[in-house]
Amino acid sequence: MLNLLSNLSKPERVYLGISMVLIACGLALHQTLISELLTADFNRVSRVFGDLFWGSISEFGDAHLVLPLVVLLCLRKPSDGWTIAIAVIGAAVAAGGLKDFFDAPRPSMENVYQLHVIGPEVKTRSFPSGHTLTAFTGLGLIALLRQQYLWLVMAALVALSRMAMGAHWLADVLFGAGLGLLVALAAAWAHGRIRSGGRKLNWTVLPVLALFAAINVHYDSTLPSDPFVDAFALWVLTVFGYRLFQQRQNKA
Repeated sequence: MLNLLSNLSKPERVYLGISMVLIACGLALHQTLISELLTADFNRVSRVFGDLFWGSISEFGDAHLVLPLVVLLCLRKPSDGWTIAIAVIGAAVAAGGLKDFFDAPRPSMENVYQLHVIGPEVKTRSFPSGHTLTAFTGLGLIALLRQQYLWLVMAALVALSRMAMGAHWLADVLFGAGLGLLVALAAAWAHGRIRSGGRKLNWTVLPVLALFAAINVHYDSTLPSDPFVDAFALWVLTVFGYRLFQQRQNKA
């Protein structure tokens, strides 16, 4: 164990430490009055920014925006595409299993705190926050691989958006953020092995992600930001198609 820790870089050790703290806090606050009261307070304060703002931020934790974003960011480094795709899929599987295990009620189940709810009112499977887990996995991994840590600010905003939208409790987003960082760290550790697959193999992931992005253009979450997300996905697909066309022209 100590040998493994010594092999981690400083940013990776920071990721590990923060993830452990967040996971512990999320578990400690799960279904507690403190978590509920802090969520209710933030939900009230956050209304000043409006539904469109929080709905748009929340999209960065959803696959139908994350997939085209990964395609766009990985055009120059396709090897990153495999790493991020596998990490996000792993995070989604983990989130689904944990949601079923805990089966915790959402804030909108009874809404005793009169929370402002944006989007569909889901009643169950609250713990952990899947959007937060996806955001901290995908964006956290991009930050770690590219050493561009401002992506973590966006991930944190996604976590806040889930409370602002009345979709999750504070404990849900804390645990989701911690687990997301842990998955991102594990994926970054395995990145060298995935990258060794070669350029031809690495490029195969981008058409697959682009296909899923195209399918998700028709996804409707009833959020006010959906038209903007659809436009972004279509733009990314256009850029991706142009890059493939350029490659064919260069080979001809």
